[in-house]
Amino acid sequence: EFRRVLFRSQHELTTSSPVYAAPVQISKATTLKAIAVKTGLSPSIATVGIYAVGSITSGLDWSSVAFESRSVTFTYGYDAVPSGNNIDTVLGLSGSYPVTDFPQLACAVRFGTSGKIEARNGAAYAAVTAIPYSAGNTYTFRLIVNPAAKKYNVTVSTNGGPAVTLAKDYAFRAEQSSLSQLSCMGLISVVVSSC
Repeated sequence: EFRRVLFRSQHELTTSSPVYAAPVQISKATTLKAIAVKTGLSPSIATVGIYAVGSITSGLDWSSVAFESRSVTFTYGYDAVPSGNNIDTVLGLSGSYPVTDFPQLACAVRFGTSGKIEARNGAAYAAVTAIPYSAGNTYTFRLIVNPAAKKYNVTVSTNGGPAVTLAKDYAFRAEQSSLSQLSCMGLISVVVSSC
């Protein structure tokens, strides 16, 4: 028997927590935790996911969305639809709210001027797999962030397709090497890249 046990973040998960049986409907920003349980085995480590509802639009000024501060490994997911090709739009996670500058982002992905999606690895942008983008497509990002190790992974799927690895064990930005918790997503579009 395999069960995923799901409960809201403010409670500790146990094998007697409510069992996931149907899609979870949310109407506001929510943090969910889940563990896997199988008869005869120990429960898995809790997985944490942060889900936001609504949308923000990038512009020449920073947009910021706060979420519950996380200091242990967590997943952050979002969809992004670029408005053009070869743009320069950066989305990242920070420990500061509001985000007002690139060095505040511990981990970041961008729709680059090269026409490809990239992730920040320490001091530079890179990609495990080259992922081109086009205006109007929906890109679903999943970041698995480990604040203690100062590392993160990123997968991207295009228009509901299979997830492709963009970043694997990428390092936090050097300016954020002492950051111990994240609590905000920042977004900006720029004319000339200054990251």
